[in-house]
Amino acid sequence: VRVALMLQHKTYNTPLLPWTEQISATIINPDVDTSYPDILIYIEDQVFDISQQFKDTVFCPKFFIPIPFLPDIPLSTKKPVSTLAHNVHWSKLSTDGRTALLSIRADLAHKCKDSDDKSVRSQDFLIQIDFSLTMGANGKWTLDNNSIKLEQSKRSGLTGK
Repeated sequence: VRVALMLQHKTYNTPLLPWTEQISATIINPDVDTSYPDILIYIEDQVFDISQQFKDTVFCPKFFIPIPFLPDIPLSTKKPVSTLAHNVHWSKLSTDGRTALLSIRADLAHKCKDSDDKSVRSQDFLIQIDFSLTMGANGKWTLDNNSIKLEQSKRSGLTGK
């Protein structure tokens, strides 16, 4: 029971539709200061682990160039020591009955090292995960692996378009 309660405390599960498990995303934040979350996307009876893509996408910016009406451009970046994802939610859904375009957003808390090798916690970033599904001949959704795209932005940078 303790293990289940501890895992539940570190796990975010968000189904596309309430009380269904046909399409959902799960994020597991390990309790380690040098780790990244495990991100799993469930489509019907398949599980897709995009944890490595997430790890390759996230960064700690050193310096941004602000551009009016556009997302700021990071000039210098490096990998965070660790990252936590929270406030996981679906942000977009569009479908024509045979294909569906979906987006998941999550807030990020990075542990970054500054130039003096001190740890700094940065919480002003989002990750957006976009992917598309296709309805198969058997009536089940399938994920197009080439459609998975991850983008990290400052909180004000993602506009929801």
